[in-house]
Amino acid sequence: MPWRPRPVGPRTSWTRSSLDEGALAALHSGICADRRQVQNVAFMKSHEDPLLREWTKPRYNLEAAPR
Repeated sequence: MPWRPRPVGPRTSWTRSSLDEGALAALHSGICADRRQVQNVAFMKSHEDPLLREWTKPRYNLEAAPR
């Protein structure tokens, strides 16, 4: 399922990690207003962007619905 922007509920967290060759990845885990769990990963688009304004998101970001 492709990534789509969604309103995020009160339970959310962000983490940022360094990968090989100095690349950064950001992981967001949270619960949307419609009670879906989302986990999105994004990778920095350019090493030449010191303010980290541009990120790319792969199509394999996860979404899970409650049973």
